[in-house]
Amino acid sequence: MDDRMLGLKYHNSFRGEWNLAIDIGANKGHYSELYTRLFSTVAGIEPNEDLIPLYTNLKKRFNTFNLYTQGIGDSNQGAALFYKCSDSALSGFDLDYINENIYEFHGDNPDIDISYNLKGTKVQTLDSFMHDFYPKIQLDFLKIDAEGLGPSILKGGASIIEKYAPTIQIECGHERSMLHDIGYICVAETLDNSDSVYIHASKLINKLESKNV
Repeated sequence: MDDRMLGLKYHNSFRGEWNLAIDIGANKGHYSELYTRLFSTVAGIEPNEDLIPLYTNLKKRFNTFNLYTQGIGDSNQGAALFYKCSDSALSGFDLDYINENIYEFHGDNPDIDISYNLKGTKVQTLDSFMHDFYPKIQLDFLKIDAEGLGPSILKGGASIIEKYAPTIQIECGHERSMLHDIGYICVAETLDNSDSVYIHASKLINKLESKNV
């Protein structure tokens, strides 16, 4: 199954609400484009401004899509973004993490260029982002692909996640224990275990109870 469809399949099964989807680490917009066909509002968050031209057509086709060229983290402050114009997959705020994972993208290539451009970028918490841009819209789906910053994003979005209990599709590491601690259950993983889909236990229980009525 297409990785983009995995989270949506389980979201449809256990939640089935299609208000707001947030795509953190939108990269080239492949996930955001799919979300715009299903959700009433989609926010793509991608701090690498060199990718903006890729979203021009998406914004023209779907007036429900909005792009935010900033980062999401555990505090409201600026941060240094390391990025490569030629490789959108290798950009982020944690250079150590990027360098540790560089061969995942390129293999064991001794000639790979590991130099980066550097610029200051706005960062705010998910709680703050929702307050500023979507204070009256229910968050139903959250996708996080942020090159090692998942724990910071979850920490900075604790209030909004508790409020709405959205379906979460995320690159998982330390995030697993964080999500379990706040009531989330892993319902699916991609074949390469790079992404996991989490549904809040309350949504699973509600679905089971509705089937037994």
